[in-house]
Parts: sequence; structure tokens; C-alpha cells
Amino acid sequence: MYLTHLSKEPIVKVEDYSYKQTIGVKPEGLWFSVNNGWEEWAGQEMHDLTQVPYYYKVNLGKTKLCSIRTEKELDAFKKTYGVSFIAALEKEVGHELPPNLVSAMKGTDEQFKQVDWARVAVDYDGIIFPKYQRRFRQRAPVWYDMIDCSSGCIWRPKGVTLSVLREPIKTELEI
Repeated sequence: MYLTHLSKEPIVKVEDYSYKQTIGVKPEGLWFSVNNGWEEWAGQEMHDLTQVPYYYKVNLGKTKLCSIRTEKELDAFKKTYGVSFIAALEKEVGHELPPNLVSAMKGTDEQFKQVDWARVAVDYDGIIFPKYQRRFRQRAPVWYDMIDCSSGCIWRPKGVTLSVLREPIKTELEI
């Protein structure tokens, strides 16, 4: 597996601290691409990668990652760490939602299910989707769709290192 990180700014060293996790669709942390997943996704989505000129190889060290490759692994992850959208929203606002609103949202609750990333962080240092499956999007909650491509995120980057693969090319005006 080839892991890379793209950045707008140069990174001298990976900071050794834990990113705080909450309930949501994506975890906080150092995101990385698997086998050029971001680069391919950006090309398909018409994103300009020249805006992120620093390109690094990621070495995970002994990081303990939750790996989701198959639909069975995705279902097990959802069952273990999934949080109903209604419960996540109630936690966010600090009180129960009105019954008529809960009733109206019931049909979409599974689709908009969130992840309790704080619970995931108890068991793992990060997560990886080494073979992101677009076909899972039809049955998966929105959070899986928002992963976009083969990638991962590390929230406890202790021992993770980056090696420069490419630095920005200076233009004549910058020389």
C-alpha cells in the first residue's frame, strides 16, 4: 500500500498529540490517501491539486488502524460505532427533539447515521479504507459516501513520519 498526504503548507514534523473526536461524519486528524485515491478522486471531481503543492509519503509506524475493506466489515463497524442521526442531533442541541420532528425524520435516520469517533478512538489510533467501494454508497450511511476515495485518518499520530516526495516548483516571480 502506498500512502500519501497532500498539504497547502510545508510540514516539518507530525505533531505528537491526540485529536479530539466527537460524533459526526468524519474524524479529526491527519488524513492520507491510499494508492493515489485522492489524486484520482480529485481528477474525477475536477479539483485543482496545484492548490496543495506539498506531497508527502506517509509511514504509519506501529499505528493501530481500523480497516474497512468489505461490506461485511462496514456493516460490523456501523453496528459497533454507529449513532442514530436523531440521537446525534439531540446530543448536539442538548435536549430531546419534538416527537413530530422525530417522527418525520424516522425514515432517513439510518441513511444519515453518524459515527461515534470518540468510541472508535478508544479502540484504534486511526481508520483506513484501503479499497473504497463506490458500490457500497447505495446502502451505506452518508458518512461513508463523504470518505470519497481510498484513504484514511490518524488521530493519534505517535510514530507517524512523513517524507517529502515533491515540493512546489518556484515560478520566475518567486525566484
